[in-house]
Amino acid sequence: MIFSAIKFGIRLLLGSIDRAGVLTLPWKYRRTMVFLFRQTGGFGKVYHFICTKIWSRGERCGLQAGDPLALLGYTLFPRMIEFEVTTRCHLRCVYCERTFFPSHYANWNLTWIEFLQMMEQFPKLRYVNATGEGSAFANPDFPAMLRWLRNHDIYTTVIDSFSRISDDQMQLLIDCASKVPISLDGVGSSYEAVRPPAKWDATCANIRRFLELRGKRPMPEVIFRMVYCQQNYHTLVEYPREINALMGRHRQDGYDGFIEFVGLLDFPETRHMVWEPTREVVEATEDQCRKYGLKWSWSHPSHLQSQMRDSRECAAYAEPFIMKCGDVISCCALLMSNDREHLHQIAFGNINQQSFEEIWNSERYRQFRRNVNRGELPKSCYGCRAFATKHREVE
Repeated sequence: MIFSAIKFGIRLLLGSIDRAGVLTLPWKYRRTMVFLFRQTGGFGKVYHFICTKIWSRGERCGLQAGDPLALLGYTLFPRMIEFEVTTRCHLRCVYCERTFFPSHYANWNLTWIEFLQMMEQFPKLRYVNATGEGSAFANPDFPAMLRWLRNHDIYTTVIDSFSRISDDQMQLLIDCASKVPISLDGVGSSYEAVRPPAKWDATCANIRRFLELRGKRPMPEVIFRMVYCQQNYHTLVEYPREINALMGRHRQDGYDGFIEFVGLLDFPETRHMVWEPTREVVEATEDQCRKYGLKWSWSHPSHLQSQMRDSRECAAYAEPFIMKCGDVISCCALLMSNDREHLHQIAFGNINQQSFEEIWNSERYRQFRRNVNRGELPKSCYGCRAFATKHREVE
């Protein structure tokens, strides 16, 4: 009893003086750190994990402690990247740009050689999001890529729908991935309506199986993501209950069980699917999250410029995105626009034709990074679905 009271007091004190969460982070992930230490018998992986959690920004991985520096114009050579593993997928999600791709865009795979050549260009890499617009396991080289990332102690996020996944693939994620966001957009028939031909019961069975295989391991962390639109927004309020039932006794520490509610990144073919959150639905959904002890966030919650954050607050360019073809773009927010030709035209360069270091240090890329937060807004940021840009756009 006394020991519990002391622990509670320490956590309360640290929390009150550490709003950003840096000091309390080791306590929050204490089980994970013990797990990593036992894996290697040393503090190397533990140190790497903590640094990643403090500095990284992708997929709610870290505290984004470097963002203030980026906003001031000081952006170090990237230690965080996202790259496209494949554009192949067995699903035909109604709001995904891939559903509308011409065939020559819909069947790309990153090769093993291309992967190795890309990794060589980031000697101090700490974090990767290895997914893109396809289903990663559709690439036959993906298992080898995952093992390579694990062996090089790189914190790896892999997004999957779990609508079609084998036990061997689940075990590979458990052995190699650090975080697994599960795309579960809706509940029951509404889920099936937006993600054909996926089946709700089969997907939930796969998720339960994955959690059972993971057992008491604190890694990989599991979060759930629901993209809401006209077809499924009515299931938002019941979503936390379903996630709580899926996690059951398998919920671990850290962000395990975190729910991310994501507004639609629309383009002309999907604009009619946009749904603007109402206060009543948001409050009711958050009440359900509290009821089940789940944490949550709202990403891209509004399509109204008046409710978006100012584009001067953006630091997403600190984590560039590398498309399968090798084109380097500023961030993943430019994807899901169904205009790959435009992305090719505005890319800062191609890592298959020059080194990333040359691309990153080019005058055009440097000017872009300066102008995002001050001066003239880069045209490639016009119409961003994450930040308000209209007031800074010029003809």
